[in-house]
Amino acid sequence: MRTMKNGRGCGRAARRLAIALPLLLLSIMALAGCAQEDKLRFDEVKLVAEPSEPTAGPDTKLTVQVENGKYKDREATVQIQINSRNTLPQLLDAVREGDDYSVAYAFPKAGDYVITIHMYYSDEEHYEFGKQLKVAGE
Repeated sequence: MRTMKNGRGCGRAARRLAIALPLLLLSIMALAGCAQEDKLRFDEVKLVAEPSEPTAGPDTKLTVQVENGKYKDREATVQIQINSRNTLPQLLDAVREGDDYSVAYAFPKAGDYVITIHMYYSDEEHYEFGKQLKVAGE
């Protein structure tokens, strides 16, 4: 073990560590940020209902819009899951129309629904987003 005269060697080591540690942390944060940039985010997936205020009974067109350039151009398998306290869940296969994915569904009852959007871009990439939708009575 090396001895330091007057404790000066410890000061240099501490300064080096004080410089190296923040640089290491910044590097880790930058790499973590890059990894997150590649993922599809909740705010980049929109659910659009047509009519915009759906009612129970007639068909409502549900459209999934992707607002992420990397994923918008890629082919995906998209399923829309209709969830309600009043009915059993329904899983529907959406069809690609241009850049969007759509399916028609007749809501059986008025109420609050959670529409779960399942997006499969490959065997390893599955995204799932839950969106709220209020359905009025007939």
